[in-house]
Amino acid sequence: MIRLARFAALVSIVSVWSCGRPAPQTRRLDRVTFTAAESAFYLGADEACGFVPRKLNPQPTALVREYNRRDNEGQFLGRNTWLDSAYDCPEHLPGPDAFTVVSSTEIVAQTLTDSLARIMVSSVVLGYMEADSVGPVFEPRPSTKTDTFVVINTPYGWRIRSPQLPDNVLASWVLSQPQKIRLRPGNRDTLLHATRRVSANER
Repeated sequence: MIRLARFAALVSIVSVWSCGRPAPQTRRLDRVTFTAAESAFYLGADEACGFVPRKLNPQPTALVREYNRRDNEGQFLGRNTWLDSAYDCPEHLPGPDAFTVVSSTEIVAQTLTDSLARIMVSSVVLGYMEADSVGPVFEPRPSTKTDTFVVINTPYGWRIRSPQLPDNVLASWVLSQPQKIRLRPGNRDTLLHATRRVSANER
């Protein structure tokens, strides 16, 4: 499986989903059409998608919310069987060697039809975690970003089609896992400073 080779220097990552924010904006899409091939390619044996043919994920927004909770906790930096039932083509997921460190993630808007959902997830980015020959290295690059999740309604419930593992991990979780994410002292201080700066700006 492609994603088994995921950021071996880092292993896993956990935190808390933010509460109390305004409900995301929701609109209905008027019409979305797929050809038969586009709609169900993941069921074809030639694609080797590893699609799980079980009735799961009855609601697309709940699926994306659960995805982001797990993503924020760093659960997808290693092998995670939950992804098999979250994506329409889990066997084709990549194995990135870095991840984005964020201070928060939230659903901000969504457009829905009976067959397709586009759900926008906004993150406050602190920087990026990469690795050198010694171990993980945090590089501060503050910004914001939006990932648009495309979620399709299959005969077996909703599945994510894209993006493929954006890897948005909460800084609070990284800092709570010193045995798993072995940042060097100076680099750990850099991440702490970035976290505190965002917290100060939010007051």
